[in-house]
Amino acid sequence: MLQSAEDYYQPYIAASWIRWIRFVFFADLAPAALVLYCDYDVSSGDDSL
Repeated sequence: MLQSAEDYYQPYIAASWIRWIRFVFFADLAPAALVLYCDYDVSSGDDSL
């Protein structure tokens, strides 16, 4: 059953690996960029947090 499940999902995984890479890339990079941007704003005078 596990083998048939792998055979069933394999085409989807193979077709969407670029989408997953982009998802992981943006999921890792967007928060990091947002944190850097917020840290830059805070360090430039606005430390109301």
